[in-house]
Amino acid sequence: MRKTADSRQCTLPEGDWFRWLVETAMRWSDDERTKNAAGIWHSGADALAWPVAHGVNGLPFGVSPPEVPGGESKYDWFVHAEASAIAKTSLESHRIGRFRLHALWASCPSCATLVAQAGVDEVVTLQRLHDLTPERWKAKVDTGLRILEAAGVTVRFFDEPLGVKLLFDGREVAL
Repeated sequence: MRKTADSRQCTLPEGDWFRWLVETAMRWSDDERTKNAAGIWHSGADALAWPVAHGVNGLPFGVSPPEVPGGESKYDWFVHAEASAIAKTSLESHRIGRFRLHALWASCPSCATLVAQAGVDEVVTLQRLHDLTPERWKAKVDTGLRILEAAGVTVRFFDEPLGVKLLFDGREVAL
């Protein structure tokens, strides 16, 4: 960790942020097939070591797993990781604009519109998971990326080995 003049500020390698997100997803996500997490950090010179907020894909507060239908319709019940992180940032009364969102996987259209609407200026996602996107979800991910591009949000794909594993689409994936 490299400290700056202000002891509250530091710069961590992005790989460390992604490893932390993988650990968070594996521990806290409610989804038994695909774990996902996202964190919002300050962007620019005021970057802090810990996220302003983070979220995982999971059920909304007050909804328990037995109430959720099986199959693909279960995802209609889930809050996506990006949306959860943005909502938590809002709950913490932080201004969203001028922030970078690190998400393990690229945003779907619903999350992309929320990211753009919140004023997030950069999204960084894992190239490995993007490459492994199941065929049934590719069109949604591509639409999400087009929404972000149209909104002027910079999207960057992180492509360094992390040395961790994540459950993705029902199988363990080395990142």
